[in-house]
Amino acid sequence: MRLNDYIKRAGQSSIPLHEITGEELQRLHKEMTDIADDVISLADELGLSITLGGGSVLGAARHRGFVPWDDDIDLNITRKEWEVFAPVLQERFEEKYFIYAPDSFSDAVINAIRIYKRGTKLREIAHAPNEPNGIFVDIFLLENAPDNGAIRLCHGVLCQGLRYIASCVRLYEQRAYIESVFGKNAEAMAGYRKRFFVGRIFSFSSAHSWSLLSYKANGLCKNEASRFLTIPSGGKYYFGELIRRDSYFPPEYLPFGDHSWPVPRDYDRYLTKLYGDWKEVPPEDKREVHCLIELDFGDDDDE
Repeated sequence: MRLNDYIKRAGQSSIPLHEITGEELQRLHKEMTDIADDVISLADELGLSITLGGGSVLGAARHRGFVPWDDDIDLNITRKEWEVFAPVLQERFEEKYFIYAPDSFSDAVINAIRIYKRGTKLREIAHAPNEPNGIFVDIFLLENAPDNGAIRLCHGVLCQGLRYIASCVRLYEQRAYIESVFGKNAEAMAGYRKRFFVGRIFSFSSAHSWSLLSYKANGLCKNEASRFLTIPSGGKYYFGELIRRDSYFPPEYLPFGDHSWPVPRDYDRYLTKLYGDWKEVPPEDKREVHCLIELDFGDDDDE
């Protein structure tokens, strides 16, 4: 279970949390929309297909924008197109953003990608003080999944296994921070000590090395015409994120605030797989929220 989940369930943390005000959430939505607009516009300029993903598709389909209580934007792009897109994105916006990914940041400990806005601060409790922070959008890579069912099963098990090991080693390396946050929360620490145990076993290599290995394993299938795509770094992991390629591309367009942004072609199937009855607004205690420690919009405050 993740740190955010423990906080929501037990509400016990020794670190003061930052409660986002309505005004801050509105400003945060604007900042993230601006980042996403830069990314999507550049991809469109280059003729590359990038779409909203996860909860951002849900927001577009159900709310015509952000899910009202949500505080992030997710984007999806194929690995092949990301490898073309990343260097152009970095060059075009070098002074404005930086890319945090296992293959571009020497100590990255995630197997997904984040585009951080320079000069801002946004730190979630799940991220240790030595990790980069700032207002960001997440980018998840759509990976080819083998057509052969047995090979796909092996690929999925490998991807999920390496992701779990990388996560455990990361937690083991951050155990002092986690204990400082949850040392008095017996339920949280019981769960994390199991992860520490696994992390210690595999700590002969760093969390960054495991994250990079996981990141590379996700892209082992090179069949660009495979029937299935998946997002091994997504919230539902390899098997929960599987979707037919022809259900994803070519993308559909939905309103997102003042924009019209691409989403998976059969977004109903996509959302149903991720959320079940996605049209039903969940009760407040079932809503996913992120626990923040710090939020600073930087000097670029035009309000």
